[in-house]
Amino acid sequence: MRSRITFRPSPFRLWLLATVAGTSIASPALAGWLATGNPACTEPHAQNNLSIVSDEASGAVLTWQDDRFGNIDIFAQRVDSTGAKLWTADGVFVCTQSAFQNMPSAAVGFNNGATIFWQDARLTGEFDIYAQRLSATGAPLWALDGVPLSTASHNQGRPVAISDGAAGGINPHGYIATWLEGSAGDQAIVVQHVNESGTGLWTSAAIGGIRLAIALSNASHPRLVTDNTGTLQGSKGAVVVWPDERTVGNAHDIFARRVDNAGTPQWMANGVPVCDHVGEQQNPDLVHIGNGSVIVVWDDSRTPDRDIYAQMLDVTGSSQWADNGLPVCQSSGAQSAPRIVNDGALGAIVVWTDDRSVDSKVYAQRIDVNGQRLWDPNGIPVCSASGTQTFPAITSDGAGGAIVAWTDRRNGDADIYAQRIDANGNLLWGPTGSPMGVVASSNQLSCLVASDGKLGALVAWGDLRTGTSDIYINRAFASYGNVDVPLDAAVATRLVFVSSHPASGAILMRLDLSAPAEVEMAVLDAAGRRVQSGGRTEMLDSGSHLLTWDGRDDAGSAVRPGVYFARVRAGATTLVKRIVEVR
Repeated sequence: MRSRITFRPSPFRLWLLATVAGTSIASPALAGWLATGNPACTEPHAQNNLSIVSDEASGAVLTWQDDRFGNIDIFAQRVDSTGAKLWTADGVFVCTQSAFQNMPSAAVGFNNGATIFWQDARLTGEFDIYAQRLSATGAPLWALDGVPLSTASHNQGRPVAISDGAAGGINPHGYIATWLEGSAGDQAIVVQHVNESGTGLWTSAAIGGIRLAIALSNASHPRLVTDNTGTLQGSKGAVVVWPDERTVGNAHDIFARRVDNAGTPQWMANGVPVCDHVGEQQNPDLVHIGNGSVIVVWDDSRTPDRDIYAQMLDVTGSSQWADNGLPVCQSSGAQSAPRIVNDGALGAIVVWTDDRSVDSKVYAQRIDVNGQRLWDPNGIPVCSASGTQTFPAITSDGAGGAIVAWTDRRNGDADIYAQRIDANGNLLWGPTGSPMGVVASSNQLSCLVASDGKLGALVAWGDLRTGTSDIYINRAFASYGNVDVPLDAAVATRLVFVSSHPASGAILMRLDLSAPAEVEMAVLDAAGRRVQSGGRTEMLDSGSHLLTWDGRDDAGSAVRPGVYFARVRAGATTLVKRIVEVR
């Protein structure tokens, strides 16, 4: 049963959401998860180059390259929200053709499956691009061992793909994929639209896709996001970003180009310069923030210390901030390998590895639509533990914040930890984060994250606890982090903002309960008069619950600017949050 509190006169204006998609957000009762992580594949050969994507049912689909049959092949596994493996114990085969298949990348499937893209040397010894779609049960839906997307001459490598944004039905789902083609001195950035049957829609496999940029020198593998531009129910286009060395001085710069939903390249031929400043610009990442606009981040060596910079491009490819970007972090020491997610408010949250102190640490920053830094000017530490913290991965928490996972050496060996940060930069899983995979005298490395759709995340990594490289996964819950680590009793019952504040209209807060409680809420004005009234009380489980107020009174009118108070009674505890409404 979907548990929520509704308030008169409209049941949808002021409510406490205790569940998402009919299942509890976080509860210690979900005990299928182990403190050290659950094995996704422990077959006694090496599993490497992991990729993860949500199965859109609070679980995840993992894919990796695997040498159990001598040649390197592609395998996959689906893990549900309780930690149970849903496919064959050590994964289903995606491709076991002769020669090498490697560098797999997963994209969100439809009906709880996934589609896997990889580079494949089965034909000539040079790599081509292949793909396979898997059902919710792990069954291949396209030709056995995958369909070719590019068999053009030269090597094709490191594919990544996203959903094309189509609604399904009369607007069938599909994918947009990108990859790197050619050798170091003569490379191209290639894109292809793939339908739900595995057919390339923009070119044949022999032609091998649309080339967004050609004759590039030392380009690195591209990344892409949707441009969210096209028909409402139909497919959308994409924006692709990459570094290359086309300019004088043999240093990498950052370039980007958009392809529309018809496969027509937009913007400048060979891509618009995101940053072509002196020095080396590398490791770009990007996120769509709305109206076809994207924010791109990268690490930048224009000064002796490497820093983090960002730029916003609109749908026409025009830079919206200062030429060559604005600084995200200019602290002493090197900052590198940034990753970025949408903050749900036309801005973004960025994380990176930071060497400003003796040990490398993970830092984060939130930037708004104008490129302004909203937290500490040089970012906030995600973890205050001793030892090094490096190689962060990030996903949105769905409430204006983010979940970050990283490789952590506070215990000497490499372990996996995670942290949840709210929209105001508060660390929600304690100052040192929550353990995902901590195994004595063993290394856990190369973590990736995917949202569970319930304010938490699935965290996966490569694991050496058995002596060979295996695949493990754990779930980071909304309030608790690792399910086996209880919420700190000192802050167990609390009410915090998870959207921007002061607010202009709707406000989103999170109620954390350490134990089940009967809950009732109301919104009051500065004189203590009810603005919106609670219609009833309801028993809620322990865990995290979302509370929203749309900034309206009982009559449905927008309230005047001023100070208001959200009052929540949870059992014997009364929590009050001061709300400032601005217009």
